[in-house]
Amino acid sequence: MLDANLKAQLKAYLERVTLPFEITASLDDSAASREMHALLGDIVTLTDKITLKTDGNDARKPSFALGRIGEPARVRFAAIPMGHEFTSLVLALLQVGGHPAKLEAELIEQIKELDGDYRFETYMSLTCHNCPDVVQALNLMAVLNPRIESVVIDGGLYQQEVADRDVMAVPMVFVNGKHFGQGRMDAAEIVAKLDTGTAARDAAKLDAKDAYDVLIVGGGPGRRGGGGVRGAQGHSHRPARRTHGRPDDGHDEHRELHLGARNRWPEVRRGARAARQALRGRHAQPAACREAAPCRRSGRADRRRARERRDLEEPHRDRVDRRALA
Repeated sequence: MLDANLKAQLKAYLERVTLPFEITASLDDSAASREMHALLGDIVTLTDKITLKTDGNDARKPSFALGRIGEPARVRFAAIPMGHEFTSLVLALLQVGGHPAKLEAELIEQIKELDGDYRFETYMSLTCHNCPDVVQALNLMAVLNPRIESVVIDGGLYQQEVADRDVMAVPMVFVNGKHFGQGRMDAAEIVAKLDTGTAARDAAKLDAKDAYDVLIVGGGPGRRGGGGVRGAQGHSHRPARRTHGRPDDGHDEHRELHLGARNRWPEVRRGARAARQALRGRHAQPAACREAAPCRRSGRADRRRARERRDLEEPHRDRVDRRALA
């Protein structure tokens, strides 16, 4: 199922697993079940911290759940999480296995203190760019809070459910059987929708602080004596004035320089224009470079477009997002 290169990467990541856990698969005789069983078999051969059981009886077949020894499984994939979702699978393996979460400590505590039982069902597609963010956030919440369960469902694998629930776009999230939201969401946004007592707790934290003699709200640049760095350093914040004679004193001299360059010194403008043209010419892409291979100086936007084009051409190519797993 996994090629040698991907197995080597996954094996290195699974060395971070510290807590043993089980993968319980619910399978039938379909081709998708055989593919899922092959994937899970490859995973358990890479570490001795994970064991595989195939006696699951979940209604969705094929599917598999991740659960620590002695605890009920709270993260389930009704999907074969390859393509864009392969990183979601790797993160779930690490987090269930005890690897610490990459979230602010305050947000982690807020997730742990959520009062209520929540069963999230997330419909996604293996070619969806926005789905992994939602899947990973909900899976992590299920790992942190024993009263939360996360089920990831591949709409292409369960098309009847998609039709019955009128899922028109992914990611679409249901909680306790009711529509919760759709589109990209992070953990903070999900918690804000669930935790209605956030404002009260913030107010209580503010009340617990000592009284302020002076409280300045804002503190950005202002006029003379105002806030900001220049005000703190003793600089005056006089209103901007357009001067047409000689430069005024203070920092108005710099303002006069720029205004003069626009109004009185056309040769400065010509020199700047020539410099810009020379810069563009230096960074113009040679024809040989365009024909042979992408130039190294192609910018971030060019690399992003190339990556998206590659994803469209190879939607099921399995890779690990190192930035998410760092």
